[in-house]
Amino acid sequence: MVSLCFPVLGLLMIVFEVSGQTLPNYQVTTIVNDPYVSVKANGAGYEGIIIDILEELSKRANFTYTINLVRDGAYGSPGRGVNGTWNGMIGEIVRDEAHIAAAALTVMHQRAQVVRFTQPYVDAGLRILYKRPTDWMTNEPLFVLLTVFTPGLWVVIILLIAAISALLHVIARFSPLEDASLGEKKRDNEGLTIFNSFLYTFSVLGWQNYTASPRSISGRILVAFWWLFSLLTLVAFTANLTAFFMTREPNVSRVPFTSFSELVRQKKVPYGSFKYGSTEMFFRTTRMPLARRIWAKMNAQNTLVRSIDQGVQKVRDGNFAFIVEGPMADYAAGKPPCDLTVVGESLNDRGYAFACSNKTNLCGILDQKILELKEEDFIVNVMNKWSSRGCNLDKGRELVYDGVPFFDSFGKKSGLLKDKSVTLKRFASGFIFLFLGIFLAGLCLVAEIVYAKKSGYSVNVLPSMRTSDQERIQDSFDSGR
Repeated sequence: MVSLCFPVLGLLMIVFEVSGQTLPNYQVTTIVNDPYVSVKANGAGYEGIIIDILEELSKRANFTYTINLVRDGAYGSPGRGVNGTWNGMIGEIVRDEAHIAAAALTVMHQRAQVVRFTQPYVDAGLRILYKRPTDWMTNEPLFVLLTVFTPGLWVVIILLIAAISALLHVIARFSPLEDASLGEKKRDNEGLTIFNSFLYTFSVLGWQNYTASPRSISGRILVAFWWLFSLLTLVAFTANLTAFFMTREPNVSRVPFTSFSELVRQKKVPYGSFKYGSTEMFFRTTRMPLARRIWAKMNAQNTLVRSIDQGVQKVRDGNFAFIVEGPMADYAAGKPPCDLTVVGESLNDRGYAFACSNKTNLCGILDQKILELKEEDFIVNVMNKWSSRGCNLDKGRELVYDGVPFFDSFGKKSGLLKDKSVTLKRFASGFIFLFLGIFLAGLCLVAEIVYAKKSGYSVNVLPSMRTSDQERIQDSFDSGR
């Protein structure tokens, strides 16, 4: 007899809508789950996202309702009720103990076989809840000054110092216009010995000069371009260093993974999910290779939790990632002490919806009204009303830039920055100038050697030339000008 009542009530609702008589009253089963359904502070009644939506639906569809909490505190899973039947809110709908299941109830094909769902009112794909790392500013590297340039650029600069020093020594060795006599032992500070060449090259980077300097045209061309390269290096370093210290840094944090695929590949952070409900049903029945790998590892490590609160607490305790539905993850991250963040795109595509008995057209009527609410942005406004509180008022937006989560704690556009170290590609113009100088210096060195040979001096004897011989070469160059 009870099973025949609900079809009759569905027909009566239509009659009442037409005749304007007393509105029908529906039994609504729900579960306390902030911010969707929560007990009011005074303990008299309920409030939340679901309550606001349900109240608006009752006005538009002309019905009243009575809210009852589900007896067993479950959402609904097959084979877990009495005699292997459905439990939770789905079980109460199936047994005609309630007309509507209004909660953060996930639409799944197993449930859709026994009840009817409305249009989803919010997306509820699985996300990763993780403990927010400490601020970037409190975890700066010890050698933060070196981060102005990328490691590759530092290596190239060091190699260029060695290369230019060697080239200066080569020019001093072979150029007829240099006064370094390597075949004779001279005072330490005379000539471009290999040591003096290095000191000169290094001092230029500090915008200083050194006593021993090149005298030949080829040597001076080389050091001229080295001075230009050093100037560009100092300007780039100073400008980027200013940006590092003078620009207001946002609350930038990084996590060891930015997606579910990265979560599976890493081995340092264990992860788990809710043991019951739609999340477990999804992982048990999915054919998605990535989800199956996640499920196998969670089972092997026994990281499934018995409640959402338990999972959130494990995340707060540290070194644990909790896979949970997106809206619940966002809500947990928005609650004090504001130490959680939501990472990664949704693993699957699903949503929250109301459920009704298959024996009535009640969900069909609610479906049309929910579409109206979505078109009018009513549901979006309700979601913003209940989510824009707590930590969400202070932490601003969370963005993912190049796969890295960034947090602008001030909520200002100018506050979001990324570390902009100077790379090899950005500094390519400096290398081009320097290589051009090396090429021109090489040509001049060849020209000096050829000119010396035509003047009757052998390059091979240059290392042991006397001072008088060097003066004669210099005079021949001067007379040829």
